[in-house]
Amino acid sequence: MAYPQLTFHHTTFAPDSFIARKRQIVFKTTIPYQLSVLKKCGTYDAFKLKWRDSFKPDPEHWPVPADFHLFWDSDIGKWAEGACYFLHEHGDSEEGKVIKCAVEELVEMIRGAQMEDGYLNIHYQIVELENRFTNLRDCHEL
Repeated sequence: MAYPQLTFHHTTFAPDSFIARKRQIVFKTTIPYQLSVLKKCGTYDAFKLKWRDSFKPDPEHWPVPADFHLFWDSDIGKWAEGACYFLHEHGDSEEGKVIKCAVEELVEMIRGAQMEDGYLNIHYQIVELENRFTNLRDCHEL
């Protein structure tokens, strides 16, 4: 069986099918909206590896409940994957240019955040570097 990433561009849907309409809604509204939320709550800039009050054990404000930032790496990764599927079909559109710029900026931030030994995990690099690789089952380090 082929990997979806290699065969995605060959997948077609009838233009008026439920899946095609759903994808257009996701591409038009969900991807840009998610980007705005990632920027608003600080997740987008987290790979700059700067301390923020939301990293405290008991943050004082939403949207960061205790340990929420454990998942920032994967939240960004999931958004970037969806954004790249969007770019495959709509990269030349005006919306595509904005999304492409955001993806490229994220790639550079991620590249710059990786440690000399290859390690990359926002929470542990900023909050508790001494505890990296101590709870592989629950803490999203792999």
